[in-house]
Amino acid sequence: MGSARRPTAGRKHYFEFTRLYRVEELTLEQVREHFAHSSSGSQKTLTVHQWKRILDELRIFKNLAPYEKFKIKTGLAGRKQVWSRLFLVGDVLFENAEIENLCKRQEIPVQEPQSEARREVWFFDLPFDFITLQNPIEFKHFQRLLLYAKIHFEDSFDHGHWAPDHRGLYARSPMLQLELKKLSRQHNLIFDALKKFENDYESEALALIEGARATYEDIVLNTHHRQIHDVLAIMLMLRRAKKDELQRSMAHDLDNLAKARLPDADPRRQMFACLRELQPDAIEHCYVAFVLYCRKLWAQKVGQGYKASYSYSQASFPRVKQPEFYTLYEGKELEEIRNILTHVDASLHTYSSETFCLWLTALNYLWDEAKYEDLKKLAKVLCCRIGSMPQEYIGCGLSEHQLGLDATQAYYLLGRAAQETGDIYDAKISLVSAVEWRNLTVPLNTWDPIRVASLESLMVLALRSNDFISWAECEGLLKQTYRNV
Repeated sequence: MGSARRPTAGRKHYFEFTRLYRVEELTLEQVREHFAHSSSGSQKTLTVHQWKRILDELRIFKNLAPYEKFKIKTGLAGRKQVWSRLFLVGDVLFENAEIENLCKRQEIPVQEPQSEARREVWFFDLPFDFITLQNPIEFKHFQRLLLYAKIHFEDSFDHGHWAPDHRGLYARSPMLQLELKKLSRQHNLIFDALKKFENDYESEALALIEGARATYEDIVLNTHHRQIHDVLAIMLMLRRAKKDELQRSMAHDLDNLAKARLPDADPRRQMFACLRELQPDAIEHCYVAFVLYCRKLWAQKVGQGYKASYSYSQASFPRVKQPEFYTLYEGKELEEIRNILTHVDASLHTYSSETFCLWLTALNYLWDEAKYEDLKKLAKVLCCRIGSMPQEYIGCGLSEHQLGLDATQAYYLLGRAAQETGDIYDAKISLVSAVEWRNLTVPLNTWDPIRVASLESLMVLALRSNDFISWAECEGLLKQTYRNV
């Protein structure tokens, strides 16, 4: 990333001026007129010349400086095209079409300046060609979305809302943990509903959708850093399932609620408006690019490593498959993964929910890579730890409810891995344990996604072994669950 720093003078106005001058592309005269009519302070009487001086002091420029062009062209050395990379110049997404034109021109290169560069220039790669950005309207929607995300991150860190705790973990206050659970429930309801639609259980699917709609206000008011990230993931799930009407309805309803419940200046309000404008065909690429961008913003603030990785994800698997979720374990053998987890145990405590989450992330990575034998070895260690955990740790940093969830996920993954390797008896034992652990903290007549998944896997095993009694028992439990969504 670039070495330039945004000036602190006039910082509270920096993003608003940036939005008007660079994103909305107002001229200096239009900026002057805008504040002449809308401002009651000193900005009301500023001349065009004074506005130019203010924007120059804040380093808000529309065009690229010679060194900025040099840095961009250097970063593209050896690349045939520019559409699989996003370019950020002075906190604003820069037009790929302009970059493409720049690369076609033969200009004398300008070496790196001796003094500080006037703006930060940084870029990152995408795993696809983001052709959607060739459409000026779609580009503008996405440009706004990224700018408002930047503002939201800056505000939230500045006000200490996502501040670290004594362990160096960010955004882990009790309120934010509760808000993350609300985001998770929203995703799980939609995910399960789509499975029901696929299997022609329409009444159950519609009940789940209504359950999700009932919590839209909680989603809009959510302050967790994954809020928009997770909403985009749900929109993508609906798009992939060809439920475009549900996707449009969700974006419409969330936007209307944001307009009604969030202040005008709240960047979340503007982000919901941007989501509403996204075309269905663009959602997948926008989701991936947005997640990568947010991860870059996060790394700028909190750095790298397993604490930073956990603080951003705070989940053991992604809502929808995304780049960089499993970076901590990617490409590593089982022994290397065990070494990472040994450091985690020592730093975050053997019996903390955060430690269990990082272990479960490793299990999910191994599942994603189809490394079932390695998964079984690692899962057995975690299940043994959970089963022998001293009673005094429950309720002291690790709630009984969270322990039940972590244990259920560990036994569920162990059971699924055993199922994949043909160990049917071990698979059944593990999946039954998953259900039993979940039953300890979640009433039988309550819908719960991991218990549902465990019961469904047990039904598959029962059919394989012609155990129709077990199949009927599981089916009865599932029916009871869906009557109480």
